[in-house]
Amino acid sequence: MTQQALISAEVAKAVEKCIERFIPFVLYAEPAKTACRFHASENIRRVSAETYFDKGTPGDFAISFFEDSGDCIVIPDDLSVNDVLSGNLYGEAPRIAPSLNSTDKNMYISKVSSLISEMRLDRSKTVVSRLISMQGVSPVIAAEKYFSLFDRTFRYLYYTSETGLWIGATPELLCDFNPDNNSLDTMSLAGTRPAGSAGEWDRKNIDEHNYVTDFIRKILLEEGAEVSVDEPFSMLYGKIEHLCESIKAKGINNPGKIVSRLSPTPAVCGTPKELAMCRIGDTESHSRYCYGGWLGIIDRQHTACYVNLRCAFAGYNSSGTYTYNIYAGGGVTGDSVASTEWDETEAKASALVQCCKIH
Repeated sequence: MTQQALISAEVAKAVEKCIERFIPFVLYAEPAKTACRFHASENIRRVSAETYFDKGTPGDFAISFFEDSGDCIVIPDDLSVNDVLSGNLYGEAPRIAPSLNSTDKNMYISKVSSLISEMRLDRSKTVVSRLISMQGVSPVIAAEKYFSLFDRTFRYLYYTSETGLWIGATPELLCDFNPDNNSLDTMSLAGTRPAGSAGEWDRKNIDEHNYVTDFIRKILLEEGAEVSVDEPFSMLYGKIEHLCESIKAKGINNPGKIVSRLSPTPAVCGTPKELAMCRIGDTESHSRYCYGGWLGIIDRQHTACYVNLRCAFAGYNSSGTYTYNIYAGGGVTGDSVASTEWDETEAKASALVQCCKIH
């Protein structure tokens, strides 16, 4: 099912038909790959993360929700482009819909300022997200633009009735598990600044990043793994860059359990996790749904999971346009400045906003 073009004309037609008829599907491209893969299915299922790793088959695409990382929705590789285009297929309409309201800037800054005061006392971290609601172009058009901008990321467009329609290009690997030698690769990705910034990373971003590294290392060690962490480096993402460390683990016996424990990491939630989740619920006026959850793919060599970031939830309007809910978040600590955190979310969302925008 691999296509030579990023999104070929035939694949675009199949995706459009799936969207029109609510047929569960996924279109994705792995990091550094120029070709997209597509498949659809009428037989999606919900399983535990452990079942996905233990009993999943090549092609199974998994989707988890932010607040329920232990389970995932699986789209099997049942239907090809030709099956979709030639078949009389229909699925179920989405059970959730995008919000029509964006996060108010003044409210965001006020709430984040209060959080900063709290976190100066307990040295914790909370990732606060915001929502940009906008009318936009067809997801196929948006995906073609967005995917081409970030070819080093995991790019995706998918639909199920439970999740709705999502588009994204995430730079963050959660787990790449090799069953041949029971090894796992992951990364600590936290800390953000303008691309090409001179000098060392500042203390706020280093501390924010170290929360993530320490959390991941702790989980892996508790699961009996041998862990090594590479030297930190700056990872470019459009107009911004992130502080990143590659993490390797050996002796992995239960990757599904590890994914359930890792997700959501402090990079998208905060730490301590329970406190951060409570603060997110109190601070954010929107539901995250799949934002901050994980996405999984299986092939014969490995099972790879990515964090659902730099993404949008989309829904069709009777006017012929789409409503997009574009998500962006920032790690708030006691050293944060609320207006700077808002600016960071603007930078993170800017590329997807431009790709979805009706010009």
